[in-house]
Amino acid sequence: MRSFFPCPFVQQSGFKPVLLFLSLMLLLACKKEGVKPDAEWQGSGMALFSDYEPQADKQIRLFYYVPKAATATTPIVFIFHGAERNAMDYRNAIVSKADSYGFIAVVPEFSEAQFPGVSAYQIGNVYQNGDQPSPATLLPESQWSLSLVEPMFAFVRNKTKNSTARYHFIGHSAGAQFVHRFLLFKPDAKYERGVVSAAGWYTATDAAVDFPYGLRASPLENAVLGPLFAKNICVQVGSADNNPNASSLRRDALSDTQGLHRLARAQYFYNKAEAFADSLGVPFSWQMKIVPGLNHNSAASVGHAADWLFQ
Repeated sequence: MRSFFPCPFVQQSGFKPVLLFLSLMLLLACKKEGVKPDAEWQGSGMALFSDYEPQADKQIRLFYYVPKAATATTPIVFIFHGAERNAMDYRNAIVSKADSYGFIAVVPEFSEAQFPGVSAYQIGNVYQNGDQPSPATLLPESQWSLSLVEPMFAFVRNKTKNSTARYHFIGHSAGAQFVHRFLLFKPDAKYERGVVSAAGWYTATDAAVDFPYGLRASPLENAVLGPLFAKNICVQVGSADNNPNASSLRRDALSDTQGLHRLARAQYFYNKAEAFADSLGVPFSWQMKIVPGLNHNSAASVGHAADWLFQ
């Protein structure tokens, strides 16, 4: 069986009833959301991804935008959505920037049904319960949601006939939690540049603090982080993203040690990374971008992130 069904309905004889039903349901979903056939990979569309064999039971929707002038060398940018899991909204918000700068935008949907709760998405499904990790509940790397990104890149390259060796990424809010842990747990990932935008809280590069707030008592405890600090990473946050009572902002004793709002916590994460690099005596190439007047607006945030990637 193919890993995705394009819209409109794939004309294939001999479909079993259950496959016919699934295809018709996908057709209705495509019509409802106004997406183009996945087989075209032109303009705005949606494809289903299940090409990563260890997690082939998942059907992950990839909302994409391919500019008309795209070529084999057009940059690919992955955008990781927030806690509302609204991937299509993020795709729609980035279209004008994709046209302006000339990049292919791909927003994977980590649905609540397939990646339930903070542990499976924001913390990367590294543990059965990322908030209460233990050696006994550490999951195999093949089951981490973090492990899906590189196979997705290979899938997108194939579909768009793209020859670029590396991709860029933007993660905002819950997506920023996902991507900064991706940086830590996936040191060999093939990204070129990335933006960590306004996470609610962080796994800081602090060896004296237990995971998930620091590195201690986790696979990261003895990680070699020097090369990470030489990467082109931007920690972005708005100057007005400073509401300690913001909706969905985690507030507890451990989170509050990082600051009382997202602006303070982003600065904490960046400063901890810089201090860790200094302690290792290695170059530190990250940048801190505080956007004047910006609050936690997702559309504006991904737009500013795209500016950093390509200006």
